[in-house]
Amino acid sequence: MKGMASSTLMAIVEDHSRSYELRMNEADHARLPLVERYLRIQQELIDYLSPIVAHTFRPVSGAQATMAQRMNASRAEHERLRKLLAEQERDIAQALRSSREVRTQRDEIDRQAQARLERSPEYQRASQHLQHALAAEQQAEADYAEVLAECTAKLPQYQVHPIYTFLRHRHYGMAEYRGGRVARVLDDWLAKRVNFRSNLENERTLWEMQHYNETLRSERQANLEALQQSMYDLQDEAQRTAGKEALNIKQKLLTRQLFAAKQRAKELQAERLPLITNEDPDFQAGLQLISEQTGGKSMKDVLEELTPVLASNPQAGARLQALCTEHQNILQELDNCYEQQLAADDAFALAKDLEIELRHYLFGDVECDEDCDCECHCTPHLHGCSDESCNVQDCNCSCHQECVCGYNYDSGEYFNASLDVAQLLSSYMKRDITLDYLLGLLDAQFLPDDETTPYLHSSATGCATS
Repeated sequence: MKGMASSTLMAIVEDHSRSYELRMNEADHARLPLVERYLRIQQELIDYLSPIVAHTFRPVSGAQATMAQRMNASRAEHERLRKLLAEQERDIAQALRSSREVRTQRDEIDRQAQARLERSPEYQRASQHLQHALAAEQQAEADYAEVLAECTAKLPQYQVHPIYTFLRHRHYGMAEYRGGRVARVLDDWLAKRVNFRSNLENERTLWEMQHYNETLRSERQANLEALQQSMYDLQDEAQRTAGKEALNIKQKLLTRQLFAAKQRAKELQAERLPLITNEDPDFQAGLQLISEQTGGKSMKDVLEELTPVLASNPQAGARLQALCTEHQNILQELDNCYEQQLAADDAFALAKDLEIELRHYLFGDVECDEDCDCECHCTPHLHGCSDESCNVQDCNCSCHQECVCGYNYDSGEYFNASLDVAQLLSSYMKRDITLDYLLGLLDAQFLPDDETTPYLHSSATGCATS
């Protein structure tokens, strides 16, 4: 029975990351109403207290109307961006669903093609040849192990013996030897001491044995690669016949749509950033209006200064107490909201790191399309990568991590069906386990090929093969 496919695990982690992204967006959305209340209550306090303690404030004519106008503009912009983001989120969700449906169809075609191949006499012969070649390779490697061990142990010794190396460098015992009469006498005497001729023959024999076995190994590897390629070709032909090529094209289009929707969502989030960080012009204008009326002091400081005066002033009644309480509450709510924003941002960053690293971990061998026009591939140094010759396999800069080609993958390997993904994700998000530890746990859950029915070869959709 098959376990959990890599693509299934990847889909779970993608959805997990998206759920935290949506939580982060909701935490950001929750801030705007609080900010509006924060400015409104301050203006109400100024309007209420100005007649009572006129020397404290510098009222601005029409301040309340101006404040309302600014907040309406800020709210309208916020709602516009929120609606656009919601549309993009729907597009992303739809693209993910469609992409996964096509991937399921492609997996079914793979299964059908594999079943037909296994009934094909040509494929059966190729498979038998490959199995025999693999068995021969394993036996040859076992036979060569003893020779390799002998060569590894003995050959270095010939390089370090001072007298032996001295005579060999002088070409003693070889046709190139040119020693004079006295030198020959001395060299003969040294050669007898170290049994030079016998050792030279032994060294040559060891080198020849090693070279011979390495040559045979290269020939066996070339034969294995040719047999494997024939299996790949048969499978590719079976998949094309079953209609996989059309699905590959559809998959490629869907992943590009998904990536485009993700990129557009990022652009909208960047456009919305000033609103959720209180840097937009309307909020800043509202703050400036309050500051002008309070002489640059915060409302909290003003109220603390006025406490003794207001306590003895008969005009300060229950309405003032209600306004002060509301002001105090809104400050606390803003602090809580900020903490929630930080927690949501941190959780999303943690979940997104897992998604990116898992995609690279599971499908790091997926190459970019030949027609991939990602700007990072043309000028990687402009996007934070210090190596201008980097490639998508080795470079970790963000442009490569988010390249559309990284979303083109097949089912891949399989994990043990008992893998408790929910528990792993929970432990990871609680920081009970690190990302590296989580990937190590996944390593231990990989199923060997004989426990699944994997395909010998499954190329990535629309990607160049190596």
